[in-house]
Amino acid sequence: MARKNKIMSNPFGDLVKERRHTALMTLDQVAARLKTHKGYVSGFETGAVNPPRPYMIKKLAKLFNIPEIELQVLAHACKAPVAFRNAMLRKIGY
Repeated sequence: MARKNKIMSNPFGDLVKERRHTALMTLDQVAARLKTHKGYVSGFETGAVNPPRPYMIKKLAKLFNIPEIELQVLAHACKAPVAFRNAMLRKIGY
């Protein structure tokens, strides 16, 4: 079910989901590669749970061939004050 009244975008989850679809991988397959549960992967893709910890972000970066620093910034930018968030997102091209 789509979330209503979504206040903040989820660029981290959106990118991971896009890369997962491009790789033709299911939530189960990604979860198996990350050694976690598909509900957790779904949760950070949709923004329902907090972004994963740095070690998990490193695994995602390697799995989907995304620069790790890009994923780290995207994962935590949504929690930062607006001015800082916008500056960091611009720095990585978002």
